[in-house]
Amino acid sequence: MYVRHQISDRIRSNHTANNFRNFIKFNIIIAVLYINSGARQMMKMISQALLCVFITALMVVGQTRSELTVRIEPSARKLLVPEGSMQTFICIVEHHPKNSDVIKWVRPYNINSVEDKLSNPSIKLNSDATYTTTVELTVDKFTKSHQGTFGCDIASDERRERAAIEVSTITETKPEAVYYFGNDTVKLYCKASLGKEAVFQHWLKNNKNLEEGEKYKMHANGSLSILKLDRDDAGDYMARYNLTDQENKTYDCVVSYKAGPLVLDMAKSINKDEGESVDIKCEVKGWPHPKVTWLKNDKVLRQQKDKITFSSHNEVTDAKLTISNLKYEDEGMYTCNAYSVEFNETNEKSIKLRVKDKLAWLWPFLGIIAQIIVLVLLIVAFEKFKKKDDSHPHEQ
Repeated sequence: MYVRHQISDRIRSNHTANNFRNFIKFNIIIAVLYINSGARQMMKMISQALLCVFITALMVVGQTRSELTVRIEPSARKLLVPEGSMQTFICIVEHHPKNSDVIKWVRPYNINSVEDKLSNPSIKLNSDATYTTTVELTVDKFTKSHQGTFGCDIASDERRERAAIEVSTITETKPEAVYYFGNDTVKLYCKASLGKEAVFQHWLKNNKNLEEGEKYKMHANGSLSILKLDRDDAGDYMARYNLTDQENKTYDCVVSYKAGPLVLDMAKSINKDEGESVDIKCEVKGWPHPKVTWLKNDKVLRQQKDKITFSSHNEVTDAKLTISNLKYEDEGMYTCNAYSVEFNETNEKSIKLRVKDKLAWLWPFLGIIAQIIVLVLLIVAFEKFKKKDDSHPHEQ
C-alpha cells in the first residue's frame, strides 16, 4: 500500500509538475508572442520613421535643386548662326534670390576686342514666390571671332550653376534681290557652308512650303524662280536644309526679296458725325515693312489715350489710325507716310476727314422755317398795307 500510495503520489506529483511545466511553457509562448508582436510593432514604427526621414531628405534635396535652374534661349546645345547676322542670347534664371547671387555671361572671346551688348537684369516675381531673372547678350554682327561656347553662370557662396550653348558661324552665299515695277521674274538661291552632310529639302515663305506651279519653279540645283511678279511677292524666303550630323536637324537659309515702300490710294474723303469713331486704314506695301507715321494737316500725329490710337494692319505696325469720340476740331487732312530705312525712300497718301454736327440736319430745316415765317410776315404786311390803301382812295 505504501508503495502504491508512493507510486500514486509520484504519479500525482509528476502530473502536477507536468501541468506546471505546461503552464510555464504556455506563458513563455504567450510572452514570446507578445514580445514578438511588440517587436514587430516597434520595427514597423521604426521603418515608418526612417521612411519619413528619407522622404523628407528627398524633398529637401529636391527643393534645394529646384531652388535654382538656369537655361539659355535659343534652347539648343549647338547653334548655327549666319555670318554677319545679329544674334541675341537670353539667360533665364529661376530661383529664390539671395543677396550673394551673381549672374555672369562667359564669352568665347575677349570682350575688349570684340563688341557686344549686355542688357541689365530683368526680374519678375512668379506666383510661387520664386523669381525669374533674364539677362540678354546681343551680338550685332556675328563673325568667326564670336564662335565658340557661350555660358551663363549664377554663383554665390553656397551654390553654382551653369548653362551653355556652342555656337558655330555659317557662311551664306545669296543674291541681293530687289523688286522693281516691270520685273517679270526673279531667281533666288542660297549656298551655305554646312558640309557634305547637308541636303537641300524645300523652299518656304511665311513658314509655308512653296509648291511648284504657275507662281514658282523649282530647279535641280536648289534655286527658286518666282514668276509673274508683283510687289506682294516681296518678303523673306527660306531654303531649308536637312542636317544629318547636327543636333538641330535642319538649317534655314533666309533670302530676302526686297521692295521699296508704296502706299495704295485712299478714298478722297470720309464723312462722320460728332461722337462717332473712325478707322482709317493704310494699305502699305514693301519689304522690309516700312515705318508708318500719321500726320494731320502736315503735323505729326501723336497717340492720345482714349482718343487717338495706332494699331497694326496687314502685319504693318501703326498702319491703322483710330479716332474716338469725334469732335468738329478733328476734321482735317490725314496723311499716311511710309518710310523705308532699307531704301531711304518715302511714299504717302492722304484722306480728308469731315466731321458733321449732330444737329446739322436741323439747321436747313430751321432756315426753311425762318424763310416761311419771313414770307408770311411779308404777305401779312402787304395785305395790311393794301387794305389801308384801299380805304383812302385817290381824289380825282
